[in-house]
Amino acid sequence: MTTRLRHRKAFSEVLRSRQAFLANLKIHGPLASTMDAEQVLAAYLGAYCAGMSGAATAKEVFSALSAEPNKHHRANATIRTLLGSMRVSEAMRLVASCGVPMLTFAEHLRAHGLRRPDLIAWLNQFAAPESTRTSPSENEGQVRSRARRAR
Repeated sequence: MTTRLRHRKAFSEVLRSRQAFLANLKIHGPLASTMDAEQVLAAYLGAYCAGMSGAATAKEVFSALSAEPNKHHRANATIRTLLGSMRVSEAMRLVASCGVPMLTFAEHLRAHGLRRPDLIAWLNQFAAPESTRTSPSENEGQVRSRARRAR
């Protein structure tokens, strides 16, 4: 394996830190969900969680994905199965239609212990490069104030 491939593989398997995502404020404002958000989510649940016993409903998964990860949420097993199975193009549509901020989506991936190189590489492009990061606490406060204003 060449050095370039080894570096690319290592880069793709590590999801950047919360601070890296917070440093890129352009993409962390609250997104507006579309009217068909639950329908899109229901379609993905039907495709990837069809045989799962006790799978959460689209409404439950939507509310869980819209919030910070919670280890005691009923929809966790369903979210883990869904995120572990879907393609990047489907993740893009899910994020866009459900209005899930990239940071929250990344936190769900991290909280469920999923190490999907394709999703991680896609998400890492939304994190700020190492050289442009500012104080994480300053950026986190700005992200929270934007979220409050949007509600």
